[in-house]
Amino acid sequence: MKQRLVIFIIGFSVSLLALAQINPVSETAMWYSLVPALLAVGLAFATHNIFLSLGLAVLIGGPLSKLLSEDSVFTAIFSGLWFSIKVGFESLTDTTNIQILVFASFVLIMIGVIQDAGGFQALAQALAKYAKGKRSTKFITFLLGWVVFIDDYASSMIVGSSMRPLADRVGISREKLAFVVDSTAAPISGLAIVSTWIGYEVGLFNDISNTLGLGQNGYAMFFDAIFFRFYCIFMLIFVVMNIYFNHDYGPMKKAEDKAKPRQNISDTSLSVDGRLIWAAIIPFAVLMGYLFVQLWYDGKGPQLLDQGGSMLSLSYWRDVVSQSENNILILAQAATIGLIISMVLSFFMAKTSPSKLGKALLSGAKRSMIPVGILVLAWSLKSICTALETGPFLSGLLGEVISPAFFPMALFLVAALIALSTGTSWGTMAILIPTAIPLALTLDGGTYGLITMISLASILDGAIMGDHCSPISDTTILSSMSTDCNHMAHVNTQMPYSLTVAAIALICGYLPAGLGLSFATSFTMGVAAILGINLLVRRYA
Repeated sequence: MKQRLVIFIIGFSVSLLALAQINPVSETAMWYSLVPALLAVGLAFATHNIFLSLGLAVLIGGPLSKLLSEDSVFTAIFSGLWFSIKVGFESLTDTTNIQILVFASFVLIMIGVIQDAGGFQALAQALAKYAKGKRSTKFITFLLGWVVFIDDYASSMIVGSSMRPLADRVGISREKLAFVVDSTAAPISGLAIVSTWIGYEVGLFNDISNTLGLGQNGYAMFFDAIFFRFYCIFMLIFVVMNIYFNHDYGPMKKAEDKAKPRQNISDTSLSVDGRLIWAAIIPFAVLMGYLFVQLWYDGKGPQLLDQGGSMLSLSYWRDVVSQSENNILILAQAATIGLIISMVLSFFMAKTSPSKLGKALLSGAKRSMIPVGILVLAWSLKSICTALETGPFLSGLLGEVISPAFFPMALFLVAALIALSTGTSWGTMAILIPTAIPLALTLDGGTYGLITMISLASILDGAIMGDHCSPISDTTILSSMSTDCNHMAHVNTQMPYSLTVAAIALICGYLPAGLGLSFATSFTMGVAAILGINLLVRRYA
């Protein structure tokens, strides 16, 4: 079925090329400029394969971009295919892009080294002695998700597998454990200012900023969007309140009611090797310390202090990050230093053999190929859309129809649907940021303002929300695996909670923010809604 669909898409695209050549339009109104983006989204829905979707969009987009400059459809195809290959090569060899790839890859490899050395497991065991009952065990699970903030994959696998014996011992259902693990992994990694996500997101933000001439670096845009990440923020608050009130609803309540304590779990596994804990903590501490210090110097932090700035002020740090001219290079340097230190500590403190260390390095390198591939294809699609002037065309077509106040809400829902269908939040970001942000900028009056910032946040958060509900999401699958929970049982019990938080984020977050209300107002409304729901569940469920 999927093969037939791909053949149909290719045939349709060739016919489209011929039609566009027969009936060309002006350079400022190319109706077919939407085809690569729509093709990427449509194929993602149909095939659940983000690589195929982005790859075909790039291959078809190249010939489309050459229609107005070539004499025939045949020359457009050949020169366009060469253009598609060219933008892919340029994306892979661009200096800034290489630095982003180094950061993401080296952090993933570092995680693999620490995990194989037993560092994360030692951290979990150190926290486990405080887990005395259901509530405390779930809270420790939540806190451990903050400890392993650097990557959602690592968080899902490490936290789930480490806490499963303790959850079994106190009678927490596997479904509830999987929910706590899954619902803290991506939100925390997505909000963390140092994680595998930040390199990816900063790369996409840098790219769209350069394309649109926003005059912002990717890190500054990340800081601008972070206070509008309502789904992630509200989900973390929801998890905490749900743990505190200790009452559930829907399929989760049935799963919890059936769960029984398992008394055959031994406490002997809770012994802690302090060296392994330090082998996990020190690489991250050095990575973050180097990053902050270098960003501070590069962003003229000392000069801003002399001008009356305060290191306790968020505006001070935003100014520092905004003025940093080498922030991507600093990320790559920090990841390189962190990886080297993790290898040294793994060898000397954890006594990891050279062969096992080599396998950990190779395993981490293989794992990094997935985000690297998505990034390169995303950058290539961005170049195709730029050549086709997709952003200006879409802005002119819809700019006067869509209300700015409702645009971030619409983006959140579209991102959620794409992520739900494809199972990848990163791929969703790669599709929507290059195509939707130009329209957000138009709705902002052509300036980098509030609607653009909220739109960036809504894409990131919608992608995570869809990931939480998708049965083909990698983090959802990993959470099921690490907690030994039936996969569809995990999806079915988590989805009502994700939909609840999504509704709160839309009604209390994105809509008020789009209307110009402050973050404090949206935050207060959201927290009140979460509290009210938990009180109702405790009383009536």
